[in-house]
Amino acid sequence: MNIVIQCDFNPAREIIGLLETLYHPKQPTREVWDGMLASYGIKNSSVFENMYKLMKTYQDVFAKHAVVYEEDRMFFTENIMSMLPLGLVLISCFDIHPSWLESIEYVSDDALFQCIAKKTVNESVRNVQDVIRVIKEMEISAENAWHLLLVLENPRHYMQRLIHLIHVNRPAYDAAMAATSNIVPQMMASFEAEVKEIMSQSTDFTDSLSAYDEIIIYPTLVHMMSMMSFDNYVYLGLCHKELHDYFNRDRTTDIDLGTALKIIGDPSKFEILKFLHEAPSYNLEIAKYLDLTAATTSHHMNMLYTFNLVTMKKESKKVMYSINYDTLRAVVDGIEKMFYL
Repeated sequence: MNIVIQCDFNPAREIIGLLETLYHPKQPTREVWDGMLASYGIKNSSVFENMYKLMKTYQDVFAKHAVVYEEDRMFFTENIMSMLPLGLVLISCFDIHPSWLESIEYVSDDALFQCIAKKTVNESVRNVQDVIRVIKEMEISAENAWHLLLVLENPRHYMQRLIHLIHVNRPAYDAAMAATSNIVPQMMASFEAEVKEIMSQSTDFTDSLSAYDEIIIYPTLVHMMSMMSFDNYVYLGLCHKELHDYFNRDRTTDIDLGTALKIIGDPSKFEILKFLHEAPSYNLEIAKYLDLTAATTSHHMNMLYTFNLVTMKKESKKVMYSINYDTLRAVVDGIEKMFYL
């Protein structure tokens, strides 16, 4: 497997990610940020406080200069299939066809349709009727299904809208980058080394992408603590390593009862634990069972592992996950003692 590490941002993806913070009703306020850190068990960390300040500067400066259109809100509604807004999924077409960002004048309607269909419904389809058949089997809202059908019925129009949205907001992106120029270059300078370190410590990173001969890894600031994969293109948050290191350094040993119940009560994590109760499994097996992306599944597994609800065992180049029954028994014992059962 050949791994290519890019040390520059992908402006198109950064712009769409920044626009999501303007269109999406759940903008990352301080309360949301603190809540997200609390879900990881992170409290009173100066490192993550600095991350928040960087994120706010980046987003606030972009918002000051951004150009938004109400008709483009559909690109930023709730997830389609991959737990991401439609716009973030569609621009993965530009990973494969970067020239489309300049012009799609000579691109056939069928080529546009097939690329969008592959990225959204993840199946080879011939026409809109095939898409309707697939959508009926997907668990998405009627609104999201309608938006997807609109795009596939007129792919040229909506891809041109997306391209226009990216180009018209390039000055806002440049202004946001300039506002963070005292911090971001230092982070970018160590990005390649940090990626290699993460990969050396976690085979799960490459295991989820083992089907590809080549992986292209980009840094991302707008999704600073995340890892997202679109086929063989990976976008790794500039602060992902800090989160990774925090897990390894401060991995919880005695889980708080309230935290444990909150984690177990999350529907996806609860389904993962039920699945692992049947048999230990690899990340990709869990992702397939839950119909989630490998990146999203890794996020769930990181939290379960951090709080000792699962254990990991490396087998060859893969990571096998199992339930940590000792922790589950401690949770049950805690409930019994608290309520005198």
